[in-house]
Order: sequence, then structure tokens, then C-alpha cells
Amino acid sequence: MRGIYYLLRLALRDPSLSLLTWRLKRQRKTFLGYPQIWSLVQNFMRVKARCGSPIQIAEFGVGRGGSAFILGRLVSKYGGKLVLYDLFGRIPPPSDIDGEKAHLRYQVILTGEDEGYYGNIPDIKALILSEISHICDLSDVEIIEGRYEEVLPRLSKRYRFCLVHIDCDWYESYKAVLNYLKSNLCPGAILQLDDFSTWQGVSQALSEATWLAPFKKWLVNGSLVIDTGQYQNA
Repeated sequence: MRGIYYLLRLALRDPSLSLLTWRLKRQRKTFLGYPQIWSLVQNFMRVKARCGSPIQIAEFGVGRGGSAFILGRLVSKYGGKLVLYDLFGRIPPPSDIDGEKAHLRYQVILTGEDEGYYGNIPDIKALILSEISHICDLSDVEIIEGRYEEVLPRLSKRYRFCLVHIDCDWYESYKAVLNYLKSNLCPGAILQLDDFSTWQGVSQALSEATWLAPFKKWLVNGSLVIDTGQYQNA
């Protein structure tokens, strides 16, 4: 019933966005729940009101592309730039900091996922670009490929992101991403951290990113939203 509720809210906002979300969920191109998808849309509208258009959006951890397609739909309608960061292949193993649960999940990824799992799809980057081209202009999308720990420290500070979606699971990846974002956010930016309540490495990386400590935070179905435009005690 909660899914229907959020689909109806999406339909009131944008019927085509609601239909796109329904299709992506049925095709298993995103594992985000409907509340997290609605939250992404709401956060887009919040930063659009603050920053104006066009806005710059980043996604770290593209997976099968579902949430990127939703963000691409918003960029197409309202203007902006979408930058997708990913290894575009099977994710690297977790570290000891991520804990036993993460290591058990990684064993399933290695041995138990079928060929439809995004990490097992050959040339997933080309597939995602092909599919997102039907949703938004590819000139509004940039791909940055590689392991975050290796790629992000070498990048220039040319982006100032207003909205960031992070879905990269493990501690080392989250730590590298949050370090990078410290110098690449616009004032009032909003971050949404997927699986915050699932993997212990995510909360550990966030606890070490002390620059985010003062800002207002709330949970959406296990994801954590951080609004750098509001303070905790405001």
C-alpha cells in the first residue's frame, strides 16, 4: 500500500515520472523503495528552489541505472547536468570495517547472483547510456568511470553539486566520496545516502566526515538525507 501511496504522489507531481518509476521497479532496474524515490524527487525540487536552474546532480553508484534514469527525467524537464560516477562493473570487495554482513553479501554477489545482476552484464556502461538517451539528452549526462579511491582525488573542482545520491555500499567508497564532496557542493546542497541503515561501513564513513555533523538529517526507509541548507538545532 505504501508503494501505491508514493506512486500517486509522483503522479500528481508528474504522471510520466510515476509511470517511469513503476516500469523501473517492475524491470528491477532499481532496488530503491518508492519512499526513497519520492525523497529524491522532493530533494530535487528543494534544491531547484534554492539554487535555480540548471542544477548539477551527482550519483555515485549507478548499478542498473534506475535512479539515474529518474534523475535524468528531472534534468530533461527542469534543466541541469547529471554526472554519473561508477566502476561500471562488479563492485570491489568490502573491507574489514564493513563487517561480516557485508562480506556475506559479497559472497552472494560472487556466486549467487544471476546474469541479470548489473555486475554480471557485459558493457553495462554502454547499456545505461543507451537507455538514458531515451529519457534525456546525452549532452546533459557525463560518465566518470573508475574506483572512487583512485579517480576522485585526481579530479578538478569544476562541479558544484546541488543534489547528490550515493549508493556505493562500502566504507572505503563512501569515505572517498564524502571527502570529494567536501569541496564540490554548492551552498544548501542535499545528499541522500542509500543503505545507511544496512551497511555499517556507511555509518562509519559518515561519522568520520565531521564537516557534515552540524546539518539536519533524517531517515527515509533506511536511507539518510543530509540537508546542508539546514542545521540540526535550527
